Amino acid sequence: MRSSIVSFIVAGILSFGLGLGYGWKTNLPPKGEWKNEVLKPDPTPTKIQEAFGVLLAKTPDEIDKVDTATLGWACLGGFADAQNIDLTQAQARIRKLADVVKSSTKSSLELNRKQDKHFQESPEFRIAILSYVLQQDYKPAHFAEQYDPDAGQFTDWGKTRPEDLLFQSAYNNKQDSVFSNVIWLVAVGQELKYPLKLASVPGRLCAVWNDGKNRWFILPTAEGNEVLTEDQYRKEFPVTEDEIKKQNLYHEYTQSEVWAAFLQMRGKFMDQKGFPQHAALAYAAAHRFAPNTPLFSENLESAVDSATESNSLQRRTVEISSPERFISRPPVKDLTP
Repeated sequence: MRSSIVSFIVAGILSFGLGLGYGWKTNLPPKGEWKNEVLKPDPTPTKIQEAFGVLLAKTPDEIDKVDTATLGWACLGGFADAQNIDLTQAQARIRKLADVVKSSTKSSLELNRKQDKHFQESPEFRIAILSYVLQQDYKPAHFAEQYDPDAGQFTDWGKTRPEDLLFQSAYNNKQDSVFSNVIWLVAVGQELKYPLKLASVPGRLCAVWNDGKNRWFILPTAEGNEVLTEDQYRKEFPVTEDEIKKQNLYHEYTQSEVWAAFLQMRGKFMDQKGFPQHAALAYAAAHRFAPNTPLFSENLESAVDSATESNSLQRRTVEISSPERFISRPPVKDLTP
């Protein structure tokens, strides 16, 4: 009996020692409770991030009711440089610039008619005034050293001038002036009810003025606007009919196609920054909003191929019309209970 008690005590001491040692090794807390680190919640999402999530959930018909600039800003949701954008202030900035363009157009028209009573306004005239106002607004803020040699700050990149962070402008290339950004030109023009829409020509986005009588393709540059007809553009940038169809060229975008184009830009940017999963999601969304644009489908397929290859997987495409896509197991022949 006595030996049994001693054995029991020895076993207890050994068990305690082993448990203490294991607890020490695994950093168990002294009082027995687990000290799991509390997961830190993500910072409160910015309005840009919220807008991006909301727009992704919309249907193409709903997207057609959203303005161009908001679609562009929303695609920057989650990017560090875009956190300063306040959508309400950003939209107010468009309205303010539109008012300046309206006033400048009126005064310029009056001046030209004083000099030439037969002067008639034209799409080129309105486009030129729009471009001029954007240039004049841009220069003092971004080239302050030209006006004030002691100016130390080049730009605040979006805090007071949200257009700086639209795709295809200073966000991607700090040397590229925003007044040569076609997205900003179209955004302010549409606020003025001008018949301006985004489109694609070989190599980049452009604007299209189509009032039913005139159809001009506008390519903004730092020196001014290049305004050409479709025939002139096709002659200057020759491409095959297959490429025109594949890239959706010379076609005025619906807002759903605009959103898809911005999503594609987001995907490419994510690819460059080393976030292939986010790039694939952006490409997938672009394909959903513009399923008839082969370029977006190719980007998505390329992203999927890269992911499957990196995981040593094989992908087999099944045609939508094939009944094979519905077969997950052999059919049950005998349905008798």
